[in-house]
Amino acid sequence: MENMVEVRELQKVIGKNTIIDNLSFSIRKGEIIGLVGPNGAGKTTTIRMMVGLISMNSGDVLINGHSIKQEFEKTLEGVGAIVENPEFYPYLTGRQNLLHFARMHKNVTKERMKEVAEWLEIDSYLDKKVKTYSLGMRQRLGLAQALLHNPKFLILDEPTNGLDPAGIREFRLLLKKLSHERGLSVLVSSHLLAEIEQMCDRIVVISKGKLVRVQDVKENSTDDTSSIYELQCDQAENVVAYLTEKGLKAEQKEDLVQVSITKLEASPLMKELLDHGFTLYRFNPVRKTLEDSFFEMTGGDQK
Repeated sequence: MENMVEVRELQKVIGKNTIIDNLSFSIRKGEIIGLVGPNGAGKTTTIRMMVGLISMNSGDVLINGHSIKQEFEKTLEGVGAIVENPEFYPYLTGRQNLLHFARMHKNVTKERMKEVAEWLEIDSYLDKKVKTYSLGMRQRLGLAQALLHNPKFLILDEPTNGLDPAGIREFRLLLKKLSHERGLSVLVSSHLLAEIEQMCDRIVVISKGKLVRVQDVKENSTDDTSSIYELQCDQAENVVAYLTEKGLKAEQKEDLVQVSITKLEASPLMKELLDHGFTLYRFNPVRKTLEDSFFEMTGGDQK
């Protein structure tokens, strides 16, 4: 799949401190990427360099084939952004606010504004004053403002801050629709790992300014490497003893047994236990959450 965004060996040094250290990753067309990392990892600095708000010491960012260093204005024509809770003039209507932002871009027609409002299902609210909007509606209006000039790449920095669970779910489904149906590439920076896991196709994990890993969210499910399987059975103590004698790492948790094996070992082991006379009620892989993977990759550092 073709890349929409390429971050190439970004470096940011302030004084004697290297804030971003040789950071590279890419974002495909129509893909939602989550940018995650501990506090102070460099997420916001990376985003600011990607949109030209701060300079980079070395490296480059290519958006839709254009270099932000060599074609600054041309590159940013293809970028939309929404940072936390978008700011609007509360005493104006949604339509008046969008008209104000539309004037900042070239060739944003009223037809385009209507089209975006219909996509985001806010067309029936546009003639109401923004001060009457819920936070969820403000987020939709913020998305509309970011999409007015038809960008190919959207950056969202903590977009679900302050939203209740229903609002977060609604925003997530809306973002997936825009990405997967409209081909929009999206970078989302957030501390809500469970939400990132449901929203994104891949994650970029950074720590102390360095790339730790780029991972497909689906990779949190079990693979052919060592995984944890959970057994519900009678005689859990005896099962643990049997597995330990075989040289496997196993532990009992009430009536459950957890054992570290590969996916290829699972079926033969289950048959072996049954043949040995143990009664098994359940034998399933334990799926890692993104939070589990995050702490493994960053060493649990949240400082």
